[in-house]
Amino acid sequence: MKLAIHYELDKALAIAARNGDPTIVDKLLETGLHPDSGRDPDSGLSPFTAASQQWGSSGSSGHFQVLISLLQHGADPGQVDQNGRSLLMWAALRANAQLLRLILFEAGQAGLHHTKVLDAQDDRGRTALMEAVAAQDDGCVALLLAAGADADLLGQPGVVARDEEAAPPAAGAETAPAGAPALSHARATPGDARRAARTNPAPRSCATPESCAAPEPCCAQSMSSPAASSPMGASACAGAAA
Repeated sequence: MKLAIHYELDKALAIAARNGDPTIVDKLLETGLHPDSGRDPDSGLSPFTAASQQWGSSGSSGHFQVLISLLQHGADPGQVDQNGRSLLMWAALRANAQLLRLILFEAGQAGLHHTKVLDAQDDRGRTALMEAVAAQDDGCVALLLAAGADADLLGQPGVVARDEEAAPPAAGAETAPAGAPALSHARATPGDARRAARTNPAPRSCATPESCAAPEPCCAQSMSSPAASSPMGASACAGAAA
């Protein structure tokens, strides 16, 4: 009986996440459910990947808040959907530097390797850095490079170029400073990305709640070095991203 109830709660969590209902998601998480335990009955995706996919395509505030809650409750930030796409990729394409910071912070806290999150590639070989280039957002490019993203992957053979236009930035997305050189989303090279990043000061580390919530850009501790963590760090990042 308990197993049946738990299964129904897990399923309800996945459905609420897919529907972008943060109120129901928060109530279910407060019961002690693991954020990654349920599966959407229609797609088979976890709550996190279902919400990621919906936010990536729509940019809705409901799905955004669901993702923040799931991350704060320990969801694996390196999860991917059936196309190999992660939330980091969606956040880069939507030029949402605040969400990028939170994902990188949580990934650092979980000790996830670069290839699991930062340099993960989808089924077309694309990375989060490639999506930031596609969005022509120099700030996000700089943030990802500061965190340790591999710019050399931009020039590797076999990567399928993004033919469609980049997704419009979600509400509150950060954009490149006026006058910053725009990146060509179709033919960017590792050198292009590095030159664009040099036009923006390297983001500071989110080693403390204060630095993470500060108005000027900051990023998660580089995933290539041990993160200086704070129990409140993730909450501060989430507050900045909301």
